[in-house]
This record gives sequence, C-alpha cells and structure tokens, in this order.
Amino acid sequence: MRLVGLLGVALLSGCSAISGMSVGKPPAQVSSQDGPPLRSMDVANKPLPTPVSQARIRRGNVSPYRVFGVEYQVMPSASGYQEVGTASWYGRKFHGRLTSSGEPYDMFEFTAAHKTLPIPSYLRVTNLANGQQVIVRVNDRGPFAKGRIIDLSWAAAKRIGYDTLGTARVQLEILAHPDLVETAAQPSATEFLQIASVSQRAAAESLLTATLGKLGLSPAQGRVQSVTIGDVSSYRVQLGPFSAEQGEATRLNLAQQDIDAITVTN
Repeated sequence: MRLVGLLGVALLSGCSAISGMSVGKPPAQVSSQDGPPLRSMDVANKPLPTPVSQARIRRGNVSPYRVFGVEYQVMPSASGYQEVGTASWYGRKFHGRLTSSGEPYDMFEFTAAHKTLPIPSYLRVTNLANGQQVIVRVNDRGPFAKGRIIDLSWAAAKRIGYDTLGTARVQLEILAHPDLVETAAQPSATEFLQIASVSQRAAAESLLTATLGKLGLSPAQGRVQSVTIGDVSSYRVQLGPFSAEQGEATRLNLAQQDIDAITVTN
C-alpha cells in the first residue's frame, strides 16, 4: 500500500511488509493504481479459512516498528480482542508481493493486514451495513491510512459486499491467535535472556520495565536476580522464561533495539 520504513532502516513493499529486509520493488504512492482483479471471480461459495492457533511467525512480529514516523507495538496478547471501525481493502497492485509474514499476497484468498495483532491471527469480520461476515487470516501489517483499522484482501472485501465501495464500517472479533499455542507451551519454557548486570537494584528494575515496554512483553516475562560474590552484590536483568523458539524470536527483537543478550537457564 505504501512505502514503509521499518525502524528507520529498511524500505519495504507489499501492503506493508514489515519484515526487516527489503523485498521486491517499492510500491507506487498513487492509490488509484490499485484495484480489483482484471478478471473477477465469484467468492460467495469459496471455503472460509479454518481458525487454528499457530505459533507467532518470527518475521511478521517485529516490535516495535515505525511507519511514517508513528511507532507501533505488536500486541503481547490478542485474547478477547474486538474492535469496530473502518476497513479498506487492497488488490492487484500488491498481488504476488511479499506480506509481512513472508507469504506472497494473494488477493483471491481471505487474508488481512492489521497493524498490531500477532501474526498469524484469525478474525471474524462483520460488515455492519449488511451483516455479512467473513473469516480472515491476518498475515500482513497495515493499513497505515488514518482512521482505518484493517485492510482486507479483495476477495474478503467482495465476500462481505464492499469491494465496489472502497471502505466499510466493520466489527472485528478474534477467533484464534498465537497466544493459545504459547500458553500451552509455557510449562516447558525454561530459557531466560540476560541483558544486563548492574550494581543498583533500582537501576535494574528501571531497565527491566523499559525493556519489557519496548518489546510489548508483560511484567511476568522478566525478573531481577540478586547475586552476591564475596562482598559484592549485583543485579541481573533477565527476560523470560521462554521456550527455545520464543527466546530466539525475542533475541532478534532485542538485537533490533541494539540490546545484547546471553542465554541462561533456570
């Protein structure tokens, strides 16, 4: 949809393609170049996606990220998410370009772009003007136009009847999201990432709070450990516990904040 700067570093393409690397050719800024497929298709009987909780895709969940000077944080949890607002859609200009998840955008599938939901998530989208509904898989970032809460694929917009209107007022309801997978895996999470060792507890607590906020993590996902060697005490700032996969994803997010981390186990 637009030219995107990820943390002021990379130029990206696709609807938003928050991926941490340059992919393809930057899209044109002229929105009129987008549109429906040159040859339409009937999506009324197309099977809807089956909501399933899947692990967060590392590439699609960089947080925070910055677009047009605005910083966005991926939600630490999507549980109970609902929202009402304006939906737009995107079509042939982006067909085949990489989404934020690394998947090619397919305007004939029921997918969507959302600024802060974990990727992948599944939503029920209801067009409040006509009551029509569609289930979509969130695999991209956007929309970044003011006042819009979601960008549907052309097929999803057509399914609920606003493909010829451009925008519609919709209700979003979360159906499945990565948190359900991560919660189930929590008992085996034994890895911590240590980001600092300081001499003052207050400084350690302050650093922990700031880092958790930057990464969109909950207070339960960090700790300060006191260690005394001889007569010298220090305070270790650690994030976790994580599974090995969650730890690696968090390490990548820390690296994008220029924060080094070492792995420790409980």
